[in-house]
Amino acid sequence: MVNGTPVLLSYFGNLVCWDESERSVKQIHPRDVTGATFLLRLPTQEHQPLQFVSLSGKVVQVGVPDFQPERGFHTLAINVILTLQSPHGTAALVAIRAGHQYLRASFDGTIDMTATEINDWEQFRPLDPLALNDLIGFFRYDWLMKGSRQHVFASQTQMVNQRFVNIGGHDVAFSDLPLFEAERTEAPPDELAPAISGILFRDGWKHDRLLLFNPLVAFVMFGQSPSLLRQFQLSVHSLHVLGKYDGAILVLTDQPADLLASCLPPALRYKLLIHPMVANDRMDIVAARLVLGNLPAIAHYQPVLYADADIVFDAPLAPVLKILTLSGLFSAQYENFNPLGEAPSVGGTLFQDDPMPLREKFGFNAGLLGMPGAWRAGAALRTAALALARYTGANGRDGLPWYEQSMLNYSLRRLDLFYPEPITSRTQICEHGDQLDVHAPRGFIHFWPAHDRALEMERYLAKLAPDMFDEAGSK
Repeated sequence: MVNGTPVLLSYFGNLVCWDESERSVKQIHPRDVTGATFLLRLPTQEHQPLQFVSLSGKVVQVGVPDFQPERGFHTLAINVILTLQSPHGTAALVAIRAGHQYLRASFDGTIDMTATEINDWEQFRPLDPLALNDLIGFFRYDWLMKGSRQHVFASQTQMVNQRFVNIGGHDVAFSDLPLFEAERTEAPPDELAPAISGILFRDGWKHDRLLLFNPLVAFVMFGQSPSLLRQFQLSVHSLHVLGKYDGAILVLTDQPADLLASCLPPALRYKLLIHPMVANDRMDIVAARLVLGNLPAIAHYQPVLYADADIVFDAPLAPVLKILTLSGLFSAQYENFNPLGEAPSVGGTLFQDDPMPLREKFGFNAGLLGMPGAWRAGAALRTAALALARYTGANGRDGLPWYEQSMLNYSLRRLDLFYPEPITSRTQICEHGDQLDVHAPRGFIHFWPAHDRALEMERYLAKLAPDMFDEAGSK
């Protein structure tokens, strides 16, 4: 992004940008920067026009404006770049002069070149690309502080001035950006690469670990079975209304986006992400969830919750999502009737071929699988996918019972990345929806044992939330 060259932050905590539609230079708040925004780049030498660069590195060279409408813009080059020492610390500020006039940012968001001396408004702070990346990320996403468990909402982040940004109630100096020891994804075209985690220093030596909180719930949908589509519709509506979830939805599918969007509550339709896939057999269908570790487009989502379509969400999801993010581990429901290391459905075949000491008694069901994030879970999912391909390549496509569930039970124990909470204690398995106690919802109901899953889901929701579709704004 911006080819490694710093951009400029005004005295008022805004970035200096070029508005192509108005052909003017102005200030823009960091939260409003997009892939199409052209930001003023710190000049690297004297006697050159001003250059504005987009996130993708595209450059617009416009010259220095004199802000006389009848003359418009001209190519007067910068002939002096003054480096100043901030009176409040060691971070350097710069002033830009063309002729005898200085670039100035005003309180009303405008930029002019009419100042004849240097005061606060004529001073700009160079912000390197990673610091800019993190600054915009604070305004665009929520974050969790790992030690204190504090939820830092994007809406609460505030620019203080040219020196500080307030994050979670703490004034953080721009000299402490970018985040220290940050873990980062690769940026998609014309976009930011938000940090997944990093150390935030404040007040000198004090610090916290910040974790990106940008949840994603994923489903797999192959075919147009009316029952499966109805299950999906019930699941996503319960997710939104009862789970209080309004984040992104990803579907791995061979179906058109408009069909799947029609199943979603209106508030979630614009947040639907589709990853097209083709499934040739049962293994392709159930192993599709392993692809979640290999999709660059979702790398900045954290955490990720995979759910089968036959799952009802009956309590707010946020506490589960926060625990997944903070733990850094996978989580799923124990199957108390399937001993780990013995039952074929939870990797018994693999553990018998490759024994290891097991600290747990039971295996887990992979139909509801919590992950710390697409990026952080990626290596484990890719490992399980490769191991599954190698095993079935040697033993046949149907050589491993329960396919990906068996391999995930084995692989996540081998990699020591599994913990039953927060999923196990919050999940019920149900065969008959009308037998569930609607006064004691835990979080998830998995209807896999039911003969008619859509019907039993309807029966439970009819008692728990009879007005669910009305509340969601659906027909």
